[in-house]
Amino acid sequence: MARTSFRRGALAALFLVASVAPAGCGSILGITDGIPAGDSGATDSTSSEGAADDAGGDTGQVGQDGSFDSAPDGGRDTGTMSDSGPHDGGSDAGCVPGSVQCSGQSPQFCNSNGQWQNLGSACSGNTPVCHNGACLQCSPASLGCNGQQPQECDPTGTWQNIGSTCANQACSMGACTGSCAPGATQCTSGTIQETCDSTGTWGGSMLCTYVCTGTTCSGVCNPGATQCDGTGTGVQTCGSNAQWGTTQTCSTNACTAGKCSGSCTNGATECSGNGVQTCSGNQWGNPVACVNKACVGGACVGSCTPTTTACSDGTHVETCDSSGNYGAPTACTFVCSNGACGGVCTPGDTQCSGNSLQTCDTTGQWGAPAACSNQACVGKACTGVCSPGATRCTSANDIETCDATGQWGPATNCTNQACVGTTCGGVCSPGATQCLGDQPQLCQSNGQWGNNGGPCTNGCTAGCGTPDGGMPPPDGGNGCGGRPCSSNSSCCTMAPYCPNSNLGNTGNCTTLPCQNDGGSCMTTSNCCAPFTCTTGILQTSFDSGLLMGTCQ
Repeated sequence: MARTSFRRGALAALFLVASVAPAGCGSILGITDGIPAGDSGATDSTSSEGAADDAGGDTGQVGQDGSFDSAPDGGRDTGTMSDSGPHDGGSDAGCVPGSVQCSGQSPQFCNSNGQWQNLGSACSGNTPVCHNGACLQCSPASLGCNGQQPQECDPTGTWQNIGSTCANQACSMGACTGSCAPGATQCTSGTIQETCDSTGTWGGSMLCTYVCTGTTCSGVCNPGATQCDGTGTGVQTCGSNAQWGTTQTCSTNACTAGKCSGSCTNGATECSGNGVQTCSGNQWGNPVACVNKACVGGACVGSCTPTTTACSDGTHVETCDSSGNYGAPTACTFVCSNGACGGVCTPGDTQCSGNSLQTCDTTGQWGAPAACSNQACVGKACTGVCSPGATRCTSANDIETCDATGQWGPATNCTNQACVGTTCGGVCSPGATQCLGDQPQLCQSNGQWGNNGGPCTNGCTAGCGTPDGGMPPPDGGNGCGGRPCSSNSSCCTMAPYCPNSNLGNTGNCTTLPCQNDGGSCMTTSNCCAPFTCTTGILQTSFDSGLLMGTCQ
C-alpha cells in the first residue's frame, strides 16, 4: 500500500507538469505559439497516450496503466517500473511540442515541429537513470544495494539506506541473503580455500600454493621443506604456517641444497683416539698421534699417554689419566717393575720350601732354596737342633727322631734290635740271651748274637749262661750255665744278678733284672736300676761276660 500510494502521488505530480509543459517549455525552448490555446489546454494523459513516441522513451505522460517508465541505473541492482507505452522518437503523428520523454537513457523534448530532440547527453555518472525526461540516481520505489547496504529509491530518484549493512551475507535486490559476504574466503582444509559468490553462497574451491591459514591462502614455502639461509652456513625449515623458521647454523658452517654438508668446519680440530685431526675442505684429515701426551679438546696436552702406567717407586704404580697427567700412586701387592705391579712375593720376605729357606729378590721372585743345616725350616726361618726326620741312638736299643720343629722327640725302643749309629738294626736286643743248642748266646751291642762262654754241660735252657748285666754266682756250677738257681736247684728264669756299678739299685723289678741272695730269685727287691744316664749317652760293652754301661 505504501509503494502504491507513492507511485500514484508521483503520477499526479508528473501529470500536472505535463499539463503546463507546452506553454512553459515552448517558451523556454523558443517554440512558437502556433499551437491553439484550446489544444494546449486539452493536452492530458489521453492525448499523450495517443501520440506515438518514436524514440521509445518515457514521455513524461500518464500511461494507460497509470504507471511510469523506469530506466536501468547504470549497473546498480534495482527494481524497475514498466514503460507507459512504445516511443521510437519518430512517430508520424509527431509529438506535443514541449513534452519530454526518455529514449533509452537519453532525455528528449518535443520541439515546435512536433519532433523529439535529445536534451543534452545520455544519463551517466551519479545520475545514470533517465526517468520522465530527467536524469536521476534511480527509478523511484526501486530496490538496490550499495555494496552490502540495502537501499530503496525515494520519490526524488535518490537512493536511501534500508536497515543495516548485510553482515556475513550478500545484498541482492535490496535484501540480505545467503550465508557469507561476497568475496569473503575461508579455509576448508590446510590447503583448500573457498570464496563466497555474489549470492552469498560458498563455492569456487581453490588449492593453495602452500597452505590455507585462517581464511585465506598464505605462506611462502611448503611445511617441512628446508633451504639454506642467505649466508650458506645454516638451514631453515618451513613451519606449519608455511613461513621459514629461524636459521639453525650447521656445525660444519656449510649448507648445500637445504642440508648441512661436509663433516666439519675448515680449520677446526678434534680428537680421534689419542690423535688430533684437522678439518680441511669440510672433511676431517688423518689423525696425528699425541706422543706421551693426551688429546684433549683437539690438542695434545699433559705429560703421558692416557691409561699408561709407571712405577713411582719399587712398590707403587701410577696411572696416566685422560688429561695426560699421572694420578695418585697405588700400592702393589708385591713389587712394581717396568711400570706394572708384578712378582709373587715382597722383596726380602722368606718362606720354607721343604726343609730349605727361600728369600724373595728385588724383582718379587723367590730365590733358590737354601737348606737348613741340622735345623728345621719353620714358618719363615731355620730353627731347632736337628733336621726333621733325623734319628739318633740314646742307648743300646733306644732311638730318638727329630720332629718338624727341629727338636728331638721321645726315645723309642728298637724292638728285638739294637740301636747302632742313628738307626735300629740287627736281629736282637743287646743283652738278650738264647741257646743255640747247648751253646749259650748273648746279643751283642750291634744287635747280633754272639757265643757267651762255652757250651752248657747240663744242657742249655732258655739262654742259661751268664745273664746280661749279671755276674755268675759263686755256686760252683749248678747246672744252670752260670745262671742263679732256686733252692730246688731249678734255674731262675729272670736275670739273676746286677753288676756293682753306678747304675743304682732301685725301682720295681717287674721289668728289670734282680739280684740273687744265694739261691732264691728275688723279684721285688734289690732290683737293678735301668741303664740310664743323667748326662751324656749310655754306651754298653761286655767285660769278661759282664754287661758294662758307661755314660759318655
